[in-house]
Amino acid sequence: MIKNRFFLISSAILFCLSVVIYFIIPNERKLQPSTTVMNFPVQDHNGTFILGSIGAVVFIGCLILLASGLEKYRVRSVIGVMVVFAFLPGMLMTAYQETFASGVKAVSYDQEGECYFETVEEDVLKGECSFVLHNRSNEEVTFEVEFMDSFYFLENNHRMVSLMNLAGPYKFTMEANEKRSIHMTELLDVSDIPNPTDSGSSSGIQLKLIQSNGVQVHL
Repeated sequence: MIKNRFFLISSAILFCLSVVIYFIIPNERKLQPSTTVMNFPVQDHNGTFILGSIGAVVFIGCLILLASGLEKYRVRSVIGVMVVFAFLPGMLMTAYQETFASGVKAVSYDQEGECYFETVEEDVLKGECSFVLHNRSNEEVTFEVEFMDSFYFLENNHRMVSLMNLAGPYKFTMEANEKRSIHMTELLDVSDIPNPTDSGSSSGIQLKLIQSNGVQVHL
């Protein structure tokens, strides 16, 4: 089954390196890509992302060495590694948040938040947003929530979800290990906002959590 042990060891090393690279990529670059390769963001509204490109190359090298090092079951093994890599970072992040992380870095978000907007009168929108946050640490944490527009809206110089910030700041305090479902409804004055949406909805909304000491996380 094993054709070249050196290739397999090298593949394992590159796999670990690709996981490390994925972890050190800032969340905002993972959430706002226009192009991804093997889950690595390689391009966004700022242009080519070098670290993400390196990570993609390293992971592809891992797969090539894996296939080259095996005599049989090459396709199955490559697919298996790709599946593992798809889930492993999330599992490791959860473990990190529950053990070593503190403050907003220990707060997770399931990426399933939604926002709805409708015009109620001229230059006034009604915005409704719902999302779930989970403080995985054993300490209370206080932070502000800021709403972020997706890459599509940034690229087209158009605002939608970020309009909710007009009624902010939104400050929350979460108890240790608390999981909270948050729903908010606001009337938004968009008279001074260029290119606001007039109605619509957005799912998988992106959030920024900000602590008073300046620590921020993009979710």
